[in-house]
Amino acid sequence: MKDRDHQSYLSRVRADLAALAEELDALLDGSTIRYVNPNRPGSPLVFVMAADWGWSASDEKTAVAQMDLIERYSDWSERFMLLLPNPAPDVRRKITDADKFFRRWVARDGGFDHSIPQTIDQETRPCASCLTPIPS
Repeated sequence: MKDRDHQSYLSRVRADLAALAEELDALLDGSTIRYVNPNRPGSPLVFVMAADWGWSASDEKTAVAQMDLIERYSDWSERFMLLLPNPAPDVRRKITDADKFFRRWVARDGGFDHSIPQTIDQETRPCASCLTPIPS
C-alpha cells in the first residue's frame, strides 16, 4: 500500500493544501502585474472604483496552469468541506471569502480587482492568508 493510504483524511487534506499553496506560488512567480487604471489626467471620463493594478494577460502555459489549479482546488475544496458540514456562520463566511479570493486570483477574469498589489513578493502575498494551514 502507498504511504498516502495510511494517512488520516485530515492529514491528506492538509498535505493537498500545502501542494496547492506551492502551485499557487509557482503561478504567481510566473505572473506579472501591470498598471490598469483607465483614469487619465484631464480626461472627461472617470471610472469610479477603478483599480490601479491588474494581471497581465496569461500566455498559453499560464492559462493551462490556471485551469489545472482551479480544477485541483475545486476537488480539494469539496473534500475540505466534508470536514465542516455545518460550520458556524462566521466560519462559513471566512471559508467563503477565502474561496472567492483564491478563485479570483487564479482565474483572473478581468474587471477591477483592488486586491492586486503593485508587485508580488514572497513576504507580502495577500493570498497566503487564504491558504493558512488547517489547525490540528
